[in-house]
Amino acid sequence: MKLMIIEDNDNMREYIKNLIKDFKGEIIESDNGTEAVKLYNQHLPDAVLMDIELNGMDGLTASEKITRKHPEAKIIFITNYDDANYRKRAADLNCFAYILKENLYQLAPALINISTTNRGDRL
Repeated sequence: MKLMIIEDNDNMREYIKNLIKDFKGEIIESDNGTEAVKLYNQHLPDAVLMDIELNGMDGLTASEKITRKHPEAKIIFITNYDDANYRKRAADLNCFAYILKENLYQLAPALINISTTNRGDRL
């Protein structure tokens, strides 16, 4: 499974990488939304783990740019913000999941769901 982690906090990015180590495969990393868009287009990952508050372009805007070109993109927002406006915007982008950083135990089930959904989608 090819995963992309977009998180501006180095410690949190390492923590997330440790949480998903059982999902063998390539991990692409970035700390900003602008680079996330470029990396998505280059690597076409199976899932994107996207923070909302990022340096430069925020995660919601980056996700909008990604899904405009790749409507099949599976984006999981991982954030500290339990905000109704952020949740609505994420839902409007058809995000796969919206997970608060305090609830990262929800990440593995979401990735399992994506991996079973993607079987056979990409060669």
